[in-house]
Amino acid sequence: MDFKAIMSNGDNCKNPTIFSIFLSGALEKMDSWCIFLYFFIITLGTVCNILSLWIVAKSRVFHANLQFPIWWTAFAWFEIATSKILIILYQVMYLEADNGVKDFPPENSSGIMLLAWSASMHYHFIFSVLAAPFIVIIERGFATWFIYDYEKKRRGWILVLILLVQNSFSGGLTILTLLNITSYIEVAIFGFSTSAASLTLFLWLRNLNVKKLARLKVELKLGQLSAKYQLRENLKTFRMIVKIFALVLILMMILIVLKTLPVVFFAVDDQRKLWFRNITDMIVHAGPIYVTICIIFAVDDYHHIFRQIFGWKTAKISPVPIFGGPKIESDLYFELLKKAMNK
Repeated sequence: MDFKAIMSNGDNCKNPTIFSIFLSGALEKMDSWCIFLYFFIITLGTVCNILSLWIVAKSRVFHANLQFPIWWTAFAWFEIATSKILIILYQVMYLEADNGVKDFPPENSSGIMLLAWSASMHYHFIFSVLAAPFIVIIERGFATWFIYDYEKKRRGWILVLILLVQNSFSGGLTILTLLNITSYIEVAIFGFSTSAASLTLFLWLRNLNVKKLARLKVELKLGQLSAKYQLRENLKTFRMIVKIFALVLILMMILIVLKTLPVVFFAVDDQRKLWFRNITDMIVHAGPIYVTICIIFAVDDYHHIFRQIFGWKTAKISPVPIFGGPKIESDLYFELLKKAMNK
């Protein structure tokens, strides 16, 4: 890996590659207070992320095809936390206190591996989050398509497809990043475009469910009863995830803007560029803190489980049916439908 060639596409270039930006940040020695703040954020973020993983794992409010991708994306945050720890290790081992490079690693140096692993984990997480809104749309799209029995059947192939799409997307873009192919301006435009497209598709899919339900309410056919139930469940799910969906999109746009400003405005001095990097980096690393708070108050069942964990009394929330679990309200609903159709 030719670091000198990569660094030549760095901050002084009009359209730097994102890998060169990452390396220029890694080669800027952090102050002690900055390292302490990062460790504080990572520690608090780890506690919050474990809490959110526990809550999501215990909840049964969403279908498994949506529940597991939410859990997996939250778990992926540990990648970026580990990435930052590797960067700090690299700086301690290879950088002087005055920001000078003590031993810029040769081709066979372990420093190369530290930076490469750090970059790969950092961008794999970033691109996984970028793909998350489309994952929700894909899952809700299948829920809209299979409106007669989606909640009653596992359909594990949908989950496999979702995970393949997300990891292929994040893995492919990470490889392009490490190959020093992707420029920052291109990625910023792509990020804005995907955010706008996912929001448009999300609203379109929700309106499609509303229209389908309104049309079925007019029809009195018994065979449409399960479809009405599924559409109501779809709209209920849309209402619960809309706050999380909006939070992710807003944060993605804010981060893209903050990271783009130092690149677009070339007159910004190096100190301010570093300041912008640290601010955006800390916002990303603090993700589990504000996302955990958001999901607890956005989803009733998550709030119920959170209060249970700390022994606080709360009203019981009826979950979505679970495969092979005890009979609950929605199971009885389908049984009554089956009996009525057999008369």
